[in-house]
Amino acid sequence: MSQPRRASALFLEGVVIVVSILLAFFLEGWGEDRDLARELRQELISVRTELERNRELVAVEIVAIDRQISGLSALVQTIDAAGGAGLITVPDTLAWLSTGWNLSLNPSIGAVTALIASGRLARVQQAELRIGLAGLDEALADVIEEELYARQIAMEHLAPLLGQSIRLDYSIGNEFFQSAGEGLTVQERVRAQPFPSRGMVEFPTTLPIRNAITLRLAWLSSGRSELASLRTRLDDLIAMTTDEIGR
Repeated sequence: MSQPRRASALFLEGVVIVVSILLAFFLEGWGEDRDLARELRQELISVRTELERNRELVAVEIVAIDRQISGLSALVQTIDAAGGAGLITVPDTLAWLSTGWNLSLNPSIGAVTALIASGRLARVQQAELRIGLAGLDEALADVIEEELYARQIAMEHLAPLLGQSIRLDYSIGNEFFQSAGEGLTVQERVRAQPFPSRGMVEFPTTLPIRNAITLRLAWLSSGRSELASLRTRLDDLIAMTTDEIGR
C-alpha cells in the first residue's frame, strides 16, 4: 500500500475510533440521564403520596381545632353572661375540651427530605415547586408552633389557676382517645365522635382564668388560619408535583 493510502486508512481508522468513543460517552450519558429521570420520578411519586397524606392530616386537624375553638368560645360566653359570679355550672365535656384537650399536627416529610438530601430536587423543572418543597418544613413548623403555644397556655397558666377549684374526670379523655380505629391519628379516630360526659361541673370565672382562656382561643384561631393556608399550599404542591411527574 502506498504511503498516501496508508495515511488515509490510518486517518479513517482514527476517526472511527474517536467517533466510537464519543458515541459511547453519549450513550452512557444518555443512559445515566434516563436513570436519573426515572429515579426522580419515583421520588416525586413518593413525595406526592406524602403530600396527599399531610393534606388529610391538616383537614382533620382543622376539624379538631374547630371543636376546641367552639368549646373555648362557648365557655367565654358563659363566663361573660354570668356577670361576675364566682362559679358557673357547665358540662364537664365543655370544661375538658376547653382546658384539657391538647392535640397537634404530626406531619411526615420524610420523602421531601430524602428528595432534598439526594440532590435531585435541583433537577425538578418547576422553580416554584422546588422552592415550595424546600420551604415546606418551615411552613409546617409555623403551624405546629401555634398549637404548641395554645397547649403551653393550658398547661402552664390555666392548670395552676384552676388548681383544686375544678375537679374534672380525666377518664373522659382516656375514653375518648382510646376509641376504635387502629392505624389512624387521634384526630381521625375521633373527628365525628361525641365527647363522653359525666355530668356538670362548677367552673371558676376569675379574670385571670378568662384571660388565659381568651389567649388560648387567640392562638388556636391563629393556628386555624395557618392550617387553612397550609392546606391550600399542599393542594398547589400536589398539583405541581403531578405535573412534574407527567413531564
